[in-house]
Amino acid sequence: MAIIFLVLVFLAWYFYSCRQKVYAMIIFIFLLTSGFHLIPEEAMMLMTGFSKGQDYALVLIAGCIAIDFIFSKEKCFKRDGFTSWMFLFLVFLLACILYSRYVVGCSFAEAIRTCRQYLLVVAYFVFRNMSREDLERLLKIVFVISAVICGLYVLQAVLSTEILNSMGSNVIKIGDWVIMRYYNQPHMMYFCAFLAIYSNLVRGVFRFVCIVIFVLAILLGFNRSGLSFFILSLVLGYVLRLSKVKQVKFAFISIAILIPSVVVLGHNFVKSKTYEDIRAVVQGRFADANIDLYLLYNSTFAYRMGHMFERISYIEEYPAARIFGVGLIPEDSPLANQFGFILGLNNQRGEPSQLESPDICYSSLFLRFGYLGTALFLSLYVYMACFFFKRKESHYALSSFIYLILSFGISFFSSNLNIPVFFILPMITMCLVRKDTENLNSNQPEMKE
Repeated sequence: MAIIFLVLVFLAWYFYSCRQKVYAMIIFIFLLTSGFHLIPEEAMMLMTGFSKGQDYALVLIAGCIAIDFIFSKEKCFKRDGFTSWMFLFLVFLLACILYSRYVVGCSFAEAIRTCRQYLLVVAYFVFRNMSREDLERLLKIVFVISAVICGLYVLQAVLSTEILNSMGSNVIKIGDWVIMRYYNQPHMMYFCAFLAIYSNLVRGVFRFVCIVIFVLAILLGFNRSGLSFFILSLVLGYVLRLSKVKQVKFAFISIAILIPSVVVLGHNFVKSKTYEDIRAVVQGRFADANIDLYLLYNSTFAYRMGHMFERISYIEEYPAARIFGVGLIPEDSPLANQFGFILGLNNQRGEPSQLESPDICYSSLFLRFGYLGTALFLSLYVYMACFFFKRKESHYALSSFIYLILSFGISFFSSNLNIPVFFILPMITMCLVRKDTENLNSNQPEMKE
């Protein structure tokens, strides 16, 4: 079956070379999201090390860049603010691959396999060379597909049957109601939810129906952190659309309400045993923390902080690891057995995972990239957030900005920032907003001296 996905890659290249770039990018996102969360990764396996949709997506995007380079060499790698940070990050990735090969002892194949999803940042070059009309058309198609996939996610809870790719489930009891909670929430859900609420991408009854579907999909995930940051992001979006005077009033009221709550909650937390345990981990005394692992796993935020600081305390012991991390070591490599971390979800061997975690982004980032690489990678998100904030009058920029704020928030509770589609989607709107800005500037009459 894997040959079908190779055929799709060649088909995408054909579409792209024939100026049908929207169809090519739909195939790209289809592969990137494992067939819009409908095709298991096992079905995509071509060979060892080439087994995920993002592998096909990376080959596809590399081919599209090559086509652009052949036919529009002067435009392909034109420099702008985002590409400057991207090149720095890619140079670091190259250095990290060499470090992993010649210092840590990984093979080139293992190092590339570990960092392959981050190489997909080069998709920006392809989106930048698309027309505004194509970018908006691509967004609309992605939006409609995401609404359908989120509808299927909602249907799972109704039928108590898994429809999307399996990622586990459990039972949620609300009074006399019993609802299945599925962990396979679509990755494009939040982005498209904000587009539905704040942009004019679609209108009328269809827009209302889509908003209902996205909100239901978010609610049925029963993810407290995701729901909390979604609500906070909606409030932020509302505030940013107010006048300056009303924003100041809202800020004063919010501060007056929040300060007492923060003081009480902070005081209780500082007095708790969880705080003392995390403090011990931060100070590098993990072995002396006397942590009750059962209680820590059930205190989800404390577990995540403990997980991250356990990794940080390790790289603090090695100067090179602070810069390059411990190397691009795959989780299934024998080299991963050297660390001996206690916190982590159990892997296939029934032992705590050492290098990867779906619970928090920063553990794997600090381990794989050190402080320098993590800062360079996050700078791409920060650049996009600043870009959108400066242009928040655009409904695409506003929805993308609050999406990135939500992404930063839930990054302490998931691995979202490391999932390619989370940084690919705002790249599309960034290119679209940039083209709108360029068109606006070009249409303004020149001032006569």
